[in-house]
Amino acid sequence: MIKKKKKNKRFTKLFVFVLCVLAFGSISFGAFLRSEYKKAVVVAGTKQNLLCFSSNYMIQMLSANSLIPKYSVRVNPQAENSSFLLTLCNFPQNDPTLVSDKDITYTLKAKIVDDQNNEVTGITGITIQNASLPYQATGSLAGDGQNQVQNKYVITLSADAVEALQQQKYILLEAVGTFAGQESQPVTLKGKLQVVAASTSSDWNAKVLDYDENADAINVLISGGSSDQSLTLAWPDTVELGPWSAQMLQGGAGSSSPSTSGNITFDAKGGHSYRVQFYWTKGFQAKKPIITIAQ
Repeated sequence: MIKKKKKNKRFTKLFVFVLCVLAFGSISFGAFLRSEYKKAVVVAGTKQNLLCFSSNYMIQMLSANSLIPKYSVRVNPQAENSSFLLTLCNFPQNDPTLVSDKDITYTLKAKIVDDQNNEVTGITGITIQNASLPYQATGSLAGDGQNQVQNKYVITLSADAVEALQQQKYILLEAVGTFAGQESQPVTLKGKLQVVAASTSSDWNAKVLDYDENADAINVLISGGSSDQSLTLAWPDTVELGPWSAQMLQGGAGSSSPSTSGNITFDAKGGHSYRVQFYWTKGFQAKKPIITIAQ
């Protein structure tokens, strides 16, 4: 009997020991899984956030050797000046609902290059926000995880510049951005713009109707579009858009004072035309102001 009790005690101790090992193993494995899950969430969140810095004419470069994509921009070669919009956003281009929850600061650069990305000089008549190429500017995009933000840059080409860019020349764009708290992980966007001269009767355009130093205002006609479209009217700092014109373009929601911002975005109705007025800010200028429409 004594031997049997000792045997039962040994069996009980062994059973308890096995249970403890299993319990400890489960706790440790569970803790490991929770730890790895948290790491995965942090990493995924970081990667997801980095995708929120984007552009309509650039993509994110995964390495220094990544292929720079080309984007075709169609312009009317017979127009005195042609414009289009470059945007930088705090959300991915393919998912506007995914908004960055961190502020983004960036540097935007642009220059003319050849097929091998070597810088080309001597081509004039290309401006970004009325500044000539090569171009460099800094900017920021606020991030709260909810509100979409996009900064717009008006790129304007003269007819001579459009012709020059047909000779296998491109506008190389680069934006390097950093997220608040993630400065060690800069995000680089790049893209090459290939300007394609293609006449079309449906393009919106802005035409200066009269240019007289004795006139108080400059009248501009916006017309030519056959379909509804969101347009951006841009102008240099030598003029300002009249308050009535700003209100008319924005359906009565414009300011009661002249618009000096340099551009205004509005919804144009296809088949309609709009006559707007600009006023001098620095007195009459012998050089006609470049007033453009970006589609």
